[in-house]
Amino acid sequence: MCGFAGFIAANPIEDEVSARRLLVAMRDRGAHRGPDDSGVWMDREAGVAFGFRRLSIMDLSPAGHQPMHSACGRFVIIFNGEIYNADDLRAEVEAARGPHHWRGHSDTEILLEAVAQWGFEATLPRLNGMFAIALWDRAERVLWLARDRIGKKPLHYGWLGRHFAFASELKSLRVHPDFNAAVSPEALGGFLRLGYVLGERTIHPGIFKLPAGHLLRLDARAAAQRELPAPAAYWSLRDIAIAGLEAQAAGRAASVEELETLLRDAVARRMVADVPVGSFLSGGIDSSLITALMAAGSPGRVR
Repeated sequence: MCGFAGFIAANPIEDEVSARRLLVAMRDRGAHRGPDDSGVWMDREAGVAFGFRRLSIMDLSPAGHQPMHSACGRFVIIFNGEIYNADDLRAEVEAARGPHHWRGHSDTEILLEAVAQWGFEATLPRLNGMFAIALWDRAERVLWLARDRIGKKPLHYGWLGRHFAFASELKSLRVHPDFNAAVSPEALGGFLRLGYVLGERTIHPGIFKLPAGHLLRLDARAAAQRELPAPAAYWSLRDIAIAGLEAQAAGRAASVEELETLLRDAVARRMVADVPVGSFLSGGIDSSLITALMAAGSPGRVR
């Protein structure tokens, strides 16, 4: 669990000291998400500011520090989550561009170099993982936000005065001096009925959740005019469900053996880490199955 916060201003940053102070305050409201490391990066002319708090899982060295720049210098990323097929992506990047000097072995660096190789939109479908991503394209002057297919990692955004701000948690946005702490009646009504805030809304007006399986693109022109871009889906659970039903109807139902292979692979990928890994065993069917598969694939006793 890591956390980030940042903003892009409608105009170039004039007072870097004040902007940095605000960025650090927003970032550190999420300090509990990342106690191991922290970082900031700002581009005064572009009006962009990134702040990150790190919980080190892959590559505990400074080579995993964020915000992180691509080797070519074009892209800057802050990334919360884990890419489970990072080693596969690394091999694909090397096959596409030839030998590459890697600074470390973090999944963040591999993700960043994949974006440098194929572009942001083309990289997202290749990812097997849970993630919230903010990426700045210095050449095109475009901010990209994205969230994993099921929405495991949170990402909130909205305009706060002259800043398009985004963060892992609402509390980071509340630090901003232009934050509107009013409660949305529509969101409150949904919360009282369902126990959670439905859809893209948050409890505060003007602040939104990026939907699961969606990305958002904000370019310099839209930022200058304080536009709120609409999220775009890069993956659809509905389409996947329909495809599964059509496969069953055509007699191509998956076998028990195929299901077991997928489950073993999923558990094995989540056990790759540079820190100890354990299982939360509640005694239900799902946690018992996961723990059993961990035990089957682990050389030692499962914690």
